[in-house]
Amino acid sequence: MKPQNLVILAFLLLIESLISANTQAQVIPDQTLGNEKSSVNPIDTLNDRIDGGARRGGNLFHSFQEFNIKEGKGVLFANPQGVMNIFTRVTGGNPSQILGKLGVNGQSNLFLLNPYGIIFGKNAKLDINGSFLTTSANSIKFGDQGFFSATNPETPPLLTIQPDALVFTQQPSATIVNQASLKVPNQKSLLIVGGEIKMMGGSAIALDGRVELVGILDLGTIGLDEKFHLSVPNEIQLANITLTQKAKVDTASGTVILAGQKITLTDSSTIAADIQDNKNGQRMIINASHLSIQDGSQITSTAKEKSQGNSGGITVNVTERVEVIGSSKNEQDSKPSKLSSDAQGEGSAGGLIINTRHLSLEDGGKITSSTIKRSDGGSILINASETVELIGVASQRGRANDRDRASAISVQTRGEGKAGDITINTQRLEIQEGAEIVASTFGTGDGGDIIINASDLIYLDGTVSNNNPNNPIRSRIVAETGQELKVNDLPDPLIGTGNGGNISIDSQNLTIQNSAEISTSSSQETGNAGNLTIRVQNTLQSNNGTISTLANEASGGIITISAKDIRLRGNSDLRTSVASGAGGGGDITLTADSILAFNDSDIIASAKDGIGGNITLNTPIFFGNGYQATDQMNQNPDNLNNNDRVDLNASGAVSGVINVPDLTFIQNSLFEFPETLINTENLIASSCVVPNQQQTGTFILTGPDGLPTRPNHNLTSPYPTGTIETIPEPSPPKIDEPQGFYRLNDGKMVLSRKCF
Repeated sequence: MKPQNLVILAFLLLIESLISANTQAQVIPDQTLGNEKSSVNPIDTLNDRIDGGARRGGNLFHSFQEFNIKEGKGVLFANPQGVMNIFTRVTGGNPSQILGKLGVNGQSNLFLLNPYGIIFGKNAKLDINGSFLTTSANSIKFGDQGFFSATNPETPPLLTIQPDALVFTQQPSATIVNQASLKVPNQKSLLIVGGEIKMMGGSAIALDGRVELVGILDLGTIGLDEKFHLSVPNEIQLANITLTQKAKVDTASGTVILAGQKITLTDSSTIAADIQDNKNGQRMIINASHLSIQDGSQITSTAKEKSQGNSGGITVNVTERVEVIGSSKNEQDSKPSKLSSDAQGEGSAGGLIINTRHLSLEDGGKITSSTIKRSDGGSILINASETVELIGVASQRGRANDRDRASAISVQTRGEGKAGDITINTQRLEIQEGAEIVASTFGTGDGGDIIINASDLIYLDGTVSNNNPNNPIRSRIVAETGQELKVNDLPDPLIGTGNGGNISIDSQNLTIQNSAEISTSSSQETGNAGNLTIRVQNTLQSNNGTISTLANEASGGIITISAKDIRLRGNSDLRTSVASGAGGGGDITLTADSILAFNDSDIIASAKDGIGGNITLNTPIFFGNGYQATDQMNQNPDNLNNNDRVDLNASGAVSGVINVPDLTFIQNSLFEFPETLINTENLIASSCVVPNQQQTGTFILTGPDGLPTRPNHNLTSPYPTGTIETIPEPSPPKIDEPQGFYRLNDGKMVLSRKCF
């Protein structure tokens, strides 16, 4: 069992024990309101009504020592005429357990304040006609008029105005747990402001209204206006928000705002702002330091099939990391973890904006935007200051299409509308193990463009095996016009006839290897393949990688690459092609300080029945292993693969033009080396270097023989001394290694050593 699941289980057991210990506790008023204290009166055997309280203009205040509702029971607040807001505080120091029905006999908004925590059991429900705010704040602020406090309870002063803030004065703030389906009427607001917020199988629903979940860890003040809109200061420290066990937040065309430290969705939990009618959706906003979407959980903003309005889209502001990981555990209908903005009806998709430091998609996680009918799809904008990582594919549970399992950032159109664009701004982009960035059209609308700006590196690597070993899932960046696509609820499969999108890549370095690819394509007779533009400040390296544009019958896309150095190895092809029809092949233009190609890496611009594309190499240095300027221009490109040489080909019904640098100066300078290029015997010299003798000075000593090395040492002997030893056996001559380079008198430099 995962450690995270163990924590959740332990927390559930704690909640159950708290609930069991308080099964006898009910609603108990305290004495802080004096003669205006609240009273609890039975309506029937199942329901109680709360009367009394301190009336201040349109506000009514209640204060309780304990506030708990048993399962199957109901507590309703009386709603005197003219009262717009009912405020309830709990002062006894214990969490509130709401296991039954909580409501208002009228139209008033309801505020529930307990700084010691609130638990909504799985059978709890709301029965109100206004908005609902529940919080573990310490007090509610009313402008300059004062506070309604649960930790310093006093008779409320003249608090006649709308509240303007929630005040947290203790650390840590208490947790709010929701296991229930909490729902307010349409166009109303549901606000949950902790402490930690744990949505454990519960839901928060305000159709066409507003849901805000805000976790507060630090001391501070949260703004609140008369429209039930919260404002969270940037400097305040936030608490975690978790949605587990298929928890749900839903506002239809309304607003969703989450603000927390780490926001986590697991177990197929969802946050949705999905439009069903002709209303326009509001933008969903998520603010956190860490956002994690796992196990088939999804955050969506969608204009549904019968809707006329536009979806609001999603903005994610996460200071550290956004991660979208895996898929649901359902063996029959596995769904990917996803962050998406879609248009299924007549309205447009609102798109996605993600601002973070690190973005990670793993094991089939997805970020998508799509459109089905005449409306335009939403664009995806990713600003990741350090890294964007796409890694791997999901397991095959319930997935018929292998490509559907890939971790992906994608935009798509299936109708007349144009797909949105993908723009990624980052320092480093890595796509590995079958993951992809793709812009596609399966309709008459044009595909979206892909724009990638990486200040350091773009790295594409590898494949993942599948049911077809001859066609593994490749890591790729692709803009395509798709083949037939069967969509649920549509009688006929979709066939893409729009033009494919363009790809533009700017990076310091670009590496493509192990069957990875960057490509644009059009698989039908009418759609043109998009253009592909790559600008690399340093080195483009491709090792068994592919850069290509492909059109079935229409015009092929253009490839334009500029780099300091281009290195092609391991059957790495640059290719534009038109499979059939009169469409012209796309041009290929390479501009670099040097272009080196090895191991059957080909550059081909072909059109079977049209005009072959032109190939232009703007470089002072071009080397192609086995390349020959003749006999390659017009050959069938299908015959050029696996021939162990580098080919340049511009074939077609009318061949294109190939422009390469003049290499004759290299060809005319070539010569064959002798069989023995270096005689190693000549490398061993029988000489050494004697340093030039410089004129030396003279030191004369007069007096007795010998001179002590130090004044207190004995005199040295003028005769040599030693011991008698056996003459050693002769040994083979030793080869001494050279010590360095020396300049001779004639100016020559030699590698040698000094004579001893």
